[in-house]
Amino acid sequence: YEKFWNQSGQRMSGFSDVPFRLPPNALTYYDTFEARYVTLYLEEYIDSHLYNGTSLRDRIKFGCRVEKVERLSSGWSISMVEPSGHTKQDIRASRLVVASGITSIPNMPNLPDQGVFKGLILHHKQFGSFSRSHLDNPKIKRIVVLGAGKSSADMVYECIKKGKDVNWIIRADAQGPGLFIPPQGGERYRNSIEHGATRLNACFGPSSFMPDSWLLKLFHGSDYGRGYLEEKIKATDQACRKVAAYQTRADAQKEFEELEPAGS
Repeated sequence: YEKFWNQSGQRMSGFSDVPFRLPPNALTYYDTFEARYVTLYLEEYIDSHLYNGTSLRDRIKFGCRVEKVERLSSGWSISMVEPSGHTKQDIRASRLVVASGITSIPNMPNLPDQGVFKGLILHHKQFGSFSRSHLDNPKIKRIVVLGAGKSSADMVYECIKKGKDVNWIIRADAQGPGLFIPPQGGERYRNSIEHGATRLNACFGPSSFMPDSWLLKLFHGSDYGRGYLEEKIKATDQACRKVAAYQTRADAQKEFEELEPAGS
């Protein structure tokens, strides 16, 4: 949607064979930018890459149902059914990536009296199309956002930028909204996301994608390492809170202090 910004900077947003480039007049904030430029980049990428005369776009198939996956001596065999349900297709590949998107199905709560509510109730998944088609409507004045995660923060930001009166509702017994981090990267890094993606910083968070190393064992397999990480997390948490100044910011709007997370 219009006010949605990419979290990663330019140097982290492209593939190695085609560097990501922004138009000269594009808005940037610590090297981050509007997410629509990522969409344009990917659209151009899948059209310009041809393999055996077929573009990546023509190789993308939506709405198919995978019926069988079989390991072969020289790769994989995938049997699937086209969206019509009548056409079956078998694909052979040397590599198989399972990216089924288990969190892409909206989990909508049952709200009291939602049947008599005259306004629109939607999930974040539909917010992009809603933003483009309805959010500029002057008749829509007040919007309520339920939830404390990043998606909620994105929607709150978009609605405020569109001039709406926004109420952000978070459970009283929860930890509050996710921690907001300052954008500055420091040193040779253009933003904090770029700084956090270094190999050293990646060792601070255990991940199955990280190769085993003595550093990982030190941080996560010893009392000294775990104690160091605990202190580092506390220091980072306090630094982020200091920049935000939840309780003391002079130019903050009403109830800004309520955005301060309860936990780290």
